[in-house]
Amino acid sequence: KLIGGILSIPVKLFLRVNGFSNLYWGWGAEDDDMYERLMANKIPVTRSDPMVSKFRMLPHNPSPASSVDFRSRILAFSKARHRLDGINSLNFSVIQSSFIKQLHNKTLETWPEIDGHNKGMTRVYHVQIDLGDAPGWLTTNAYPTAHHTIV
Repeated sequence: KLIGGILSIPVKLFLRVNGFSNLYWGWGAEDDDMYERLMANKIPVTRSDPMVSKFRMLPHNPSPASSVDFRSRILAFSKARHRLDGINSLNFSVIQSSFIKQLHNKTLETWPEIDGHNKGMTRVYHVQIDLGDAPGWLTTNAYPTAHHTIV
């Protein structure tokens, strides 16, 4: 019931679920929240064959940004707030965007309503976004400036 690791999602579906929550800063539970958003919108999750595609999690320290208890409380209400918390409530600036051609992905065939011609190429966008400074309550010794850019 988790989305952790690598997630590939068509732009239309990402917009339908209102993107990621803005309440998670640092590492942890943001992927679980995304899973709840997908389920609330009846968007199926398909997984690649583990013999074909694999990934390794990057080593990381536990996130000091917010406690596990705090993240659990946020997660408990993810379905109730996903329409209010996400892209539609985020102030951001697009720094750079580029178009990347990707080979056909069979997973997309399970969502025929997204793109009627899922043959050949699939569009993949790479966007760098400046989220600015984190909320004051998040600034800690581990994140003294807490300025975030996502790629």
